[in-house]
Amino acid sequence: MSRTKTKPTRTKHGVNGVAPSPTRGQKMVASLKAVVETLESGGRTAVPEKFTVRTVRRAGFGAPALCAADVVRIRAELGVSQAVLAALLGVSTSTVRAWEQGANPLSGMASRFLSELRRDPEYWKARINQAAAKGVNE
Repeated sequence: MSRTKTKPTRTKHGVNGVAPSPTRGQKMVASLKAVVETLESGGRTAVPEKFTVRTVRRAGFGAPALCAADVVRIRAELGVSQAVLAALLGVSTSTVRAWEQGANPLSGMASRFLSELRRDPEYWKARINQAAAKGVNE
């Protein structure tokens, strides 16, 4: 008995009349529409009744509070000039000077990076020395 193979019929509605499964994007849009409909019909309090709602805490990611004396101490521990610290942080020398004088507050990102420098100064000293050696050889 011979069987003949038939090619699947592809249309914009699917293959052989079977609708294609929705894409991730289509599923996301449908889910967002459902949230909007719930908000519009029942308000904000209806959302947790119909959907899973989780609260996520950002513990441990806050910017540490550093003062002018901390910046001076970190720079002294690394044994670098204001210009070198500025280059390491990607800021101007005048910004480092202003931080050390207490004239300008540190941004959150600068506070985090300075805290990392303070946490492991030996590592950063080695990195600074490597960069300096590389710069001399180039």
